[in-house]
Amino acid sequence: MALELILLENLFKPRQLYLQPQSGALSNLRLAS
Repeated sequence: MALELILLENLFKPRQLYLQPQSGALSNLRLAS
């Protein structure tokens, strides 16, 4: 599953640059999952 998390992070990282407010929520969801 680690590979899937890495792929998801790579997809989310570019979006975090544009959606900074949501980046915190996404990081919290990834940590919880």
